[in-house]
Amino acid sequence: DFYEVFRGSTLANGEKIVVEQTEWKDLHVQASATGGTVCFLKKSENPWPFSTQRISLGKMVKTILCIDYSTDFYEVFRGSTLANGEKIVVEQTEWKDLHVQASATGGTVCFLKKSENPWPFSTQKEERIVKPDFVLVRNFPKDIHENDFRNMVIGLIYGGLDGVNSPTSILMCMDRPLIYAELLKLSKTPALRSTSLTLIPMNYWPNQPISTSAPTALDPSHATTFPLVCKVSSTHAGFGKMRASNEADLKDLRCILALHKDYFTTEPIIDFDYEFRIQKIGDHYRAFKRGSDTSWKGNWGNLRYEDMEFHPDYKIWADECSKMFGGLEILALDVLHTTDGHNIVIELNDTAFGLMWEHSDEDNKYIRDVAIDKMNRIFAEPNQ
Repeated sequence: DFYEVFRGSTLANGEKIVVEQTEWKDLHVQASATGGTVCFLKKSENPWPFSTQRISLGKMVKTILCIDYSTDFYEVFRGSTLANGEKIVVEQTEWKDLHVQASATGGTVCFLKKSENPWPFSTQKEERIVKPDFVLVRNFPKDIHENDFRNMVIGLIYGGLDGVNSPTSILMCMDRPLIYAELLKLSKTPALRSTSLTLIPMNYWPNQPISTSAPTALDPSHATTFPLVCKVSSTHAGFGKMRASNEADLKDLRCILALHKDYFTTEPIIDFDYEFRIQKIGDHYRAFKRGSDTSWKGNWGNLRYEDMEFHPDYKIWADECSKMFGGLEILALDVLHTTDGHNIVIELNDTAFGLMWEHSDEDNKYIRDVAIDKMNRIFAEPNQ
């Protein structure tokens, strides 16, 4: 088993060694003066464990860079190939372990640090240099401690990488007010105005030094009324949010915000019966209720989930929002169902949204299929 013998091996320059093992009887070789040697390997009758011998494949492979710390995408993609037979090789890392370089002629090259908690039977036990063909991003490229990996996203864009979702859309979705601006445009279109869902009103504040002395320029009729929710920067998972019941509360909060330069937004507090999420992964849709027994935030504390019926209006919103920023293959909308029976959209989450734990295995397979489908359109269709 030379898969095992060479596992984790690299060249002196850091390039990873990928093993393809066969027997003479399962090998077909073709060669040309300009194209070199290409091999077709038949599926083995007795494949080695954790090997590629369970499938027939050519010599060529495509590498997908998966950026995620919570799901083992080595396992999710195990044995996957493109429609033309090319094997899909997974390299997985986290934003904090990723360094991206790119050139106009050489594309994107990534240095991946050794993982502190490597997945079993993976390449994460070693540092490696990878030239990815495609990227799957399932972690938000910014954390609550101001670690911002925007420059890594830009490197992926610069090298011309496509992905799920596209690196360009991920860059745009790093700033929550930009997402809201696109939602606001869409909410005014006939397609969404005809549905039972509406968009929450929101105000934006830049939080620059002049903000402490500048008068409120907004017409009072457009101001957020109390009580309100203040959301700072583009944090997620319930962080960076605080309630203000009156002007005094908001002034106290501004005193804290003045210590930093994060922009913030305000929106009214809505009396709601429950919060729910509309989830779209390619052509698969799901809706589920989400709530907390310990917090006014629906995504904080002791959470509970419950599947719910998927209304046709939910699909309209998900499909229209999937057109944002050149296309979002996967997305989730967070919605409040109010005490008077209305549905108010409060947020769109792009590529890094969390899955309902009861369906996570199934949904990760849908994500895999969406990635493979897009890779097939790029690499495996005729004339590509």
